[in-house]
Amino acid sequence: IQRSTMLPGASIHSKGSTIVMQVSIILLTATCFLWQDVEAVNVTGCRSALPYNVNATVLHKGDIFSPGYEEGEVYPNQLYCEYTIWAPPGYEIKLTFKDIDIDPDDMCGNDNLHVFDGPSRSSELISVYCGNELPAPIISSSRAIHILFISNFILGRKGYHIQYEAIHKEGICPKTKLLCPNYKCFKSSVKCDGKDDCGDGTDEEGCELPLPRAECGMPSVTPIDINNYGVARVIGGVEARKGSWPWQADLQLKHYYPNGHTCGGTLINPEWVMTAQHCLRGDTDPSNWRIHLGNHNKFKRDAEEQVRFVQRLVIYPGYTNEEIKEDLIDIDNDIALMKLNAPVKMTHYVKPACLPPEDYIVSVGTICYATGWGSTVGTGYSDVLKQVDMTTQIMSLCPGATNDTNICAKNMNGFQNICRGDSGGPLVCKIGEKWNVVGITSYGVRTNMSSKNCALPK
Repeated sequence: IQRSTMLPGASIHSKGSTIVMQVSIILLTATCFLWQDVEAVNVTGCRSALPYNVNATVLHKGDIFSPGYEEGEVYPNQLYCEYTIWAPPGYEIKLTFKDIDIDPDDMCGNDNLHVFDGPSRSSELISVYCGNELPAPIISSSRAIHILFISNFILGRKGYHIQYEAIHKEGICPKTKLLCPNYKCFKSSVKCDGKDDCGDGTDEEGCELPLPRAECGMPSVTPIDINNYGVARVIGGVEARKGSWPWQADLQLKHYYPNGHTCGGTLINPEWVMTAQHCLRGDTDPSNWRIHLGNHNKFKRDAEEQVRFVQRLVIYPGYTNEEIKEDLIDIDNDIALMKLNAPVKMTHYVKPACLPPEDYIVSVGTICYATGWGSTVGTGYSDVLKQVDMTTQIMSLCPGATNDTNICAKNMNGFQNICRGDSGGPLVCKIGEKWNVVGITSYGVRTNMSSKNCALPK
């Protein structure tokens, strides 16, 4: 059973009563701890608690490899390796990823590579990496950068090859070009031309161009119908057809790559995404969020994927940005808006959902669909977008929900449901020929997934 936050104008009506849903000199210092005996690979710097120092006084650049990488072996289990790279005064450090293969997981919860903007772990975190998608280069803001690599006890992989170099940051782009935050360069003449040259919308920020237009609620790819599921054994539903839910947004914390997924959301126009208030618990700073649209896969980049940052957060009834405090987050009015740093381009894979007409009534028994990248509790397919059909229910089946702001919905076969990570995503119903978002995935009742508390607020 799912409770969704009801959108203004959406309600459920049954028999007269309302039921509601809702690197010149480079000094490299390394420290690495290894808790297993490994003779097959080079673990220089990983057998002692004392720092391993490399003083590169001639070369401007060098390479860092994970243990085992040069021998063609997987990195060992239970590693804890630290590297501090120093450049001469007046220089910064540039890191370029030549190869990476680290066990992928949500927010890199298994093995991971941390990069800090400074000489230690107490410096500002730049990002945490895993998976096998090559990240963009990193450039420090000072003469030091710190790297921490951790592996757990389960599974090693190929690892990483990182090239470091001492540079002057101001020489990255030619004088005729501007620098993107991801260190791409673009011609100043193309700023505010309506094209995303940086790849994250930053060259189109504050341009005040007319918004792209697209018909809402009309996917170019037909979604899988409930009658064509076949045998659905995946707890989070079935894998959706790529591009069939083009308004689905992927809310990520920007310090994790390739995926910092926390919640879902719904694109409701080219520069606004709607989600659940409770998804913002723990981080109400808009600058820490990254929104992905047009993606189907969680750990690899899709060709159609668009990335934006968040300029502004708004929660009910109208608190925004620095006004938002943890104690203001209200589960009974579990709705929030995110304004993107620049409008997204309307494509076959990125389109908005419709909002329902004012005072629209959703009848009990209506078949709607929830979508997301939530947990599947070990049953598979958690790395792709999934869908599940949900039938609207009477309110008593969602304990704690209120008629004024909630909608109650349930998957009728009992083997599929929303789960952790699906929060904030859309509940869409077809009104005429168009898909309307009538609710936001808010929480699941205690009986979800054998009391695993799927989709409960964090």
